[in-house]
Amino acid sequence: MDFLVSYDWPGNVREIENICRTITVMTASKQVEVSEIPLNSFFNTFGSETATEVSWDIALRSHAETLLDKENSDIVSLLKSQFDRSLLEAALSRTNYSRRGASQLLGWSRNTVARKIKELRILEKSDIGEE
Repeated sequence: MDFLVSYDWPGNVREIENICRTITVMTASKQVEVSEIPLNSFFNTFGSETATEVSWDIALRSHAETLLDKENSDIVSLLKSQFDRSLLEAALSRTNYSRRGASQLLGWSRNTVARKIKELRILEKSDIGEE
């Protein structure tokens, strides 16, 4: 049980909700015992990259379920835009907002990076007041 308390929960509430839903579906009784919680299924090895990958997957699945609950008609396009934004913002941040550096990190052409910056309305270093 200490594991659940000390876990970082990077997916926050959605991650917890998804795990709780999964546990309730997997448990036959109305009351869930600590021994019935399959921690290895959710987290593999605490603190490892695998745990982070599992958390990312859980958060993505939970986000998709939330969008489906709201009956969004084209969640693939919406999620792809959010995914592209996250990748591009991370790459730009890592390369000190260098379009060339971001394109090399992501394996995209510089034209693709420029187009996505415009399409996704991503602020660049000069736009956020940094020099």
